[in-house]
Amino acid sequence: MNEFYKKKDFYFILVPSLALIWVLTTIALKLPAAQNELDRTADQWQDAKPLVTEILTHDPGRLEYAAAQSQDGDFDFAKTIARLAPLNGISPSAYDLRSGPPITRGGNRTKTATLSIEDPVSIVTLTEFMSTLLSQWPDLQCDSAKIVKQSDGPDRWKADFRLTYNYGSS
Repeated sequence: MNEFYKKKDFYFILVPSLALIWVLTTIALKLPAAQNELDRTADQWQDAKPLVTEILTHDPGRLEYAAAQSQDGDFDFAKTIARLAPLNGISPSAYDLRSGPPITRGGNRTKTATLSIEDPVSIVTLTEFMSTLLSQWPDLQCDSAKIVKQSDGPDRWKADFRLTYNYGSS
């Protein structure tokens, strides 16, 4: 410890010098990399804008589907999952669905369900299924998702989802 007190000027110069080198490195290397990433993301958005417009132009029914379905009354998790699961490669025996009755709380009417995909499927299958489900039903939310990798293969996953359908104000 006595060495520190003898050469304290050395440390008072070394620490600020290292901090200065760190700041200069950040300015010289990290800032341009962040700007490049921002530019790349902006370019991707510009490329995607016409595609989104084209989808909405050619398939306006995608937005109208949920409105037409919700006019007939209660949202039915069982029918919705039974219709979408096979389209995404999930067999009816591969999942377990438990849903409750609609609940009104604070003027909002909601219905919740727990979806467990018990037979392992690929991560692509899971994401396509959830993406399709949530895009078809704008008032449906995934409150939580638990995805567990299975040890019996490289791309085998089980999943538990907690879903909430919001009817809006009652």
